[in-house]
Amino acid sequence: MKGKKCELSLESMLGDLSSDDECSAQPRERLQHEVEEQLERYKSEKGLSFKDDRGSYNCPLIWWKENCCQYPFIWMLAE
Repeated sequence: MKGKKCELSLESMLGDLSSDDECSAQPRERLQHEVEEQLERYKSEKGLSFKDDRGSYNCPLIWWKENCCQYPFIWMLAE
């Protein structure tokens, strides 16, 4: 979601994963699954070109800031 400010914290994300539901996986397993899923999605992305159409260099940190909501567990690694 480009342009949308995404304020996420590790605590809030881990809180979302914890559940009292007996059918749900353990929080650690769910976290691992979420991270693996996000990494696979990221790997399938086209990627950021080195330069934009005007010849200016693209900043990967800006891309991560714009895409943090798509990859809430792995964007913190880039920051």
